[in-house]
Amino acid sequence: MTYRFTDHTADYGVEVYAFTAEEAFCDAARALYEILYGKNAAVLFRAGHQGAPAPVRMEEGTLADLLHAWLSLHLDRCVQDRRVASGWRIRVDFRRARLEGEIYMTEAAKLGLTLEREVKAVTYHDLRAQASLEKTTLHYIVDV
Repeated sequence: MTYRFTDHTADYGVEVYAFTAEEAFCDAARALYEILYGKNAAVLFRAGHQGAPAPVRMEEGTLADLLHAWLSLHLDRCVQDRRVASGWRIRVDFRRARLEGEIYMTEAAKLGLTLEREVKAVTYHDLRAQASLEKTTLHYIVDV
């Protein structure tokens, strides 16, 4: 994994490092799932692309706003729909803050996953995203 959790009061801080923006955004979502489902989230990372692909297209004003929208989408599907992503095929245009592709969604219960933590939101506090052709660095905080 190319993410790590950082100390941040009672919340979770996450830093993600990757060579590409696509890898970074997928790893940011993986970290969110680990916060939500604990170590049991590892089953998602081994599950492969299960479920029907759902198209996704997002465009925001900044890359940080795109990260927030991406993570909020995953959080909403977990909490409201009880669905989780088992894989992604996405393209991220970091210059235009645009993401498009497919998310493979499946029911959390089919994978034996139950929420371990209540997550209120991905916050805008200290939300950062930097990308270049060589590397992408993301940072976000989850309010639990």
